[in-house]
Amino acid sequence: MFSSHRTRSNLRVFGGSSHPQLTSAVAKKVGVRVGLTKLAKFANQETQVELKENVRGQDTYILQTGGGESPNDSLMELLFLINACKLSAAGEITVITPYYPYSKGDQKAGHRVPIASKLVADMIHKAGATYIMMLDPHTPQLEGFFNGPVDALLVEPLFCDWIRHMIPNWEQCVVVSPDEGAVKKSVSVANDLNLDFALIHNRLKASREEIRPKRYASYQGHFSNQLMIGRPIRSRMASNESEEANDDDPQNDVGICIKERIRQPSSSKSDAGIGCLSGSVNGRHVIMIDDMLDTGKTLRFAMEVLEREGAASVHFLATHGLFSAGCVDVVKSYDQDFLKAVVVTNSIPQDEVKKLLPSLHIIDVAGTSSAFEPSDALEDPIDEDTQGEQLADRQLMKIRKGFRLSSVCWD
Repeated sequence: MFSSHRTRSNLRVFGGSSHPQLTSAVAKKVGVRVGLTKLAKFANQETQVELKENVRGQDTYILQTGGGESPNDSLMELLFLINACKLSAAGEITVITPYYPYSKGDQKAGHRVPIASKLVADMIHKAGATYIMMLDPHTPQLEGFFNGPVDALLVEPLFCDWIRHMIPNWEQCVVVSPDEGAVKKSVSVANDLNLDFALIHNRLKASREEIRPKRYASYQGHFSNQLMIGRPIRSRMASNESEEANDDDPQNDVGICIKERIRQPSSSKSDAGIGCLSGSVNGRHVIMIDDMLDTGKTLRFAMEVLEREGAASVHFLATHGLFSAGCVDVVKSYDQDFLKAVVVTNSIPQDEVKKLLPSLHIIDVAGTSSAFEPSDALEDPIDEDTQGEQLADRQLMKIRKGFRLSSVCWD
């Protein structure tokens, strides 16, 4: 993928303002210093970026995560950093996005909405990036949005190692996927640990009170009609009456007031089709795996199903801890005897969340702890590229070997 003559002497690592701690940690593991930059705001709050050192002919890595308090500012800052490197005649420009911005926008969720993830990929490529690394993308199709090479780094080996070291009698646990989207990740962990697997068929979105009308959808169940308030648009009523409608009479206007169908809750579980569980968790300790913890709705829904099905306890592991909206309150609402641990990586800064959730466990993807061997998620790809090794083969070997570390230190 890259030439074998690459060494640390012609390697530059830069970072945006979204996660300077992770940038420093990765640079320290690789054995280089973080490049000097000026990241500021103009008086009108526009983003200002300036490289403070020479990058001509240098292979450049830029680390910027998509989460945090200002994801839009972080995205623009990333684009400006890439473009500054390109216009400064840098060599290969590699972008590392631990959490890919707008990763949920990987498809059209409606009739007139953008595909945000694809647009972000186009902007990153247009800015000048030649290569991108992302940590545990939300969906596999994200890799296909780029015209250049992409590496999707996996955290399942880190999850497996945390489970082995931190969960007593983990051999007796069952791995559960909270919805269909997390099946691949959950099955991977279950296979690596040789554990049973169960799946929650999440019908949360389909059972929300307000269901968006679809052109050819046929809804089943009991519905009631409710008018949405909207500005009426005058139109001719379809009728056999020859009398012309009065333009001033709003009763004769056909509005764009769409009638939304509202599903009434059903008393029958089978009729509602909500929260079906494939597999058994009765009396067993559960390890639940997902790619992100955002608003906490999926977690709350899954916890209700597991509690109903008689699970003894739950350990929840997610790659990206966004903790949006009332997610912290959702986690706090469960007794620690049942929800024993919530585990995320530091792909997004967790300093503020850690203050609110002291029991939160954080896996360091950069491997800054001195107890780690130099074989961690974000450090290895950079180090391997400098030696001209094949990243994909090494990643696969780690997964197959179970990613066993000699000693591990966890927060």
